[in-house]
Amino acid sequence: RNVSGSDGGGLLVYWSDDVHLRRVSISDNQNTGSYMCAGGGISAVYADGLSLSDVVLSNNQGGSGAGLCGCACDEMALDHVTVTDTVTGGSGGGIVFSEGGDATISNSIIAGNHAEIYGGGLRHLWGGLVLSNVLVLGNTSNFSGGGIWSGDGVLTLTDVTVAGNTTVNGGGGIASTTALYM
Repeated sequence: RNVSGSDGGGLLVYWSDDVHLRRVSISDNQNTGSYMCAGGGISAVYADGLSLSDVVLSNNQGGSGAGLCGCACDEMALDHVTVTDTVTGGSGGGIVFSEGGDATISNSIIAGNHAEIYGGGLRHLWGGLVLSNVLVLGNTSNFSGGGIWSGDGVLTLTDVTVAGNTTVNGGGGIASTTALYM
């Protein structure tokens, strides 16, 4: 188990462009910080062009984005990524994309994650996010957006299954305050 008090319990990618992770498992990490990009598995801050392919992020804990937290990153791409059993005391139990930039998630699974605030599976704030052939299953949040919470950007879903997610307030599957295309 790796533990960080600031960013990235497992991995911190900071001011680095075109970082590519392939066939990697990042599991059982903890971030005890409360900064907006306090990812338990991976924190990516100003990391344009970050790509993950055939990656497993599981059983991580963080202040925000327990599996992956991407802040102010552009052109992030996740393909064949599994994010499971991650827990955050903040938002984005599985994944957080925030503070602008565009990202894609394809052929992936976001399941069994929990957030105390927004987005049990995924929280998206600002920028464009495209999900294609993604399963968002069995995630929970204690405020809004059990599966997905999206605000102030554009969210596009194609061939996405959102099922079995729960929240205390609105949007058991999806809570959106942004442009949403399905």
